[in-house]
Amino acid sequence: IEWSLYPNPFSTHINIDFSSPVSGDMQLMLFDAAGKLRIEKTMEAKQQQRISMEHLVEGTYTISISVSEKSFSTQILKY
Repeated sequence: IEWSLYPNPFSTHINIDFSSPVSGDMQLMLFDAAGKLRIEKTMEAKQQQRISMEHLVEGTYTISISVSEKSFSTQILKY
């Protein structure tokens, strides 16, 4: 499974697209630059996800996604 996350940097939301269909649960964890867990949620896995991030302050975050026994992580920037 390949994945893409956009826009990055973002202001209000992010989109996560998977290259092939996914099913089951998707676990999302978001950490701030200090390593503090800011968001932890489980949602139904879909090939395309739109996730609101309006409540976050500007800064750099690390997002970790687990779906279909695969894990992905990357840094994202809120402006």
